[in-house]
Amino acid sequence: LGSEVKYELNFVKEGNCDVERAIPIGLIFNEILSNFFKHAFTSSTSSFSISLELDNDSYRLLYKDNGKGFPEGYSVDELESLGLHLIESLTEQIDGEFEFYNEDGAVYEFSFKKNVS
Repeated sequence: LGSEVKYELNFVKEGNCDVERAIPIGLIFNEILSNFFKHAFTSSTSSFSISLELDNDSYRLLYKDNGKGFPEGYSVDELESLGLHLIESLTEQIDGEFEFYNEDGAVYEFSFKKNVS
């Protein structure tokens, strides 16, 4: 690639994630990182950060990169993005919610309960 990728990972140490949530979360990570490597590079140094926080009984997962971000008006419902539909479906599978937006690059925010109901 000829590019340098910098990354930062911050995860909670307490709490466990059950298999019913771990597999979809892993697939969500895979899709987001695949998109980063396919679309986010805008300079010789690109970066992303992923954090997972536990607040009471809910997790908050935040992904940010310094890429070109989403096209203006980008919507899960209006565009035929298989990747975003996959992320949406996997998030529903864990009874979570997500949003995505631009903030000096792409941002994805997820929230989901710690335990399966």
